[in-house]
Amino acid sequence: MEQGSLCKIEGVSKEYFVKKGFFTGKVSKIRALNKVFLDIKQDEILGIVGESGCGKSTLAKVILGLERPSEGTVTFRGKSVFDLEGGDIRDFRKRAEMVFQDPYSSLNPKKTIFQIISKPLKIHGLCAKKELRQEVKRLLSICGLDMPDVLDRFPHEFSGGQRQRIGIARALATRPELVVLDEPTSALDVSIQAQIINLILELQEREKLSCLFISHDLQIVAFVSKRIGVMYKGNLVELMPSSIFDLSKRRKDSLHHPYTEYLLDAVPLPDPETSKKKGKKTINLKPSPSIHKDVQEKENYCPFVKKCPRVQEICFKKVPKLKEVGEGHFISCHML
Repeated sequence: MEQGSLCKIEGVSKEYFVKKGFFTGKVSKIRALNKVFLDIKQDEILGIVGESGCGKSTLAKVILGLERPSEGTVTFRGKSVFDLEGGDIRDFRKRAEMVFQDPYSSLNPKKTIFQIISKPLKIHGLCAKKELRQEVKRLLSICGLDMPDVLDRFPHEFSGGQRQRIGIARALATRPELVVLDEPTSALDVSIQAQIINLILELQEREKLSCLFISHDLQIVAFVSKRIGVMYKGNLVELMPSSIFDLSKRRKDSLHHPYTEYLLDAVPLPDPETSKKKGKKTINLKPSPSIHKDVQEKENYCPFVKKCPRVQEICFKKVPKLKEVGEGHFISCHML
């Protein structure tokens, strides 16, 4: 394991098999992840962006051991997550936690807040029984919920932002080293989003957490993350420092994958003058149909080939691999 690396994802692929119809035995294969290489370093927030269905949530589940990959390995502190047994599995569950997207469905409506947050403390024996209520109060307090009678209330008595704070408090109960945040702000109002983001940044610094932050919102990801990975159709097409993932001004010397350029140009800017200076252009995502002749059914080509404005013959012959184009900046593209 590389120095400073907490979790490594090496060549991970995940395939699902789905029946094509109710009255047929035919099965289609869906490749949710395709040979993903990634590492999450200690005390950093790694952002993952991409369109719906690109494999972000599947990657999160594989990292946490909730889904077994079809191929590849996931190691946490040098140990393979899927080779753990007995007490090692229990220890890993304590060290890696998740904050879910929907605060309405991620909390048991039949349990009180005290029961929800104290459960992991009891399972892992992290707190004496007589100290449970005080510890739950402490966790809620650091998450901004220092309210009277909060422990004996039910989830439906709280707003969406408050429920997300409860979810974060539950994730922190086991004192984890790695927290996966799967679109933690997408179900919240804009003003509440800002509060939750500030809370996440404060807790990450205070508790020295490593975080995988998954989101559709490029502005939020650019704000919170130290590094950013861009996914497309289960492939990691670019990995870069957040400093070059600039939404307000596109540096001419910055190289990006064509799909990343498409994402950046799709972000609306609030200032019309800034938008004009940016020189925003629309990327042509429909290359000439003639270039795709006789290659529609092949699978061993670049995943972005059918929409890429830079497509060349080599793009149909093999899948590009991530290559370093700058310090800490990797792009999967034959043309760069």
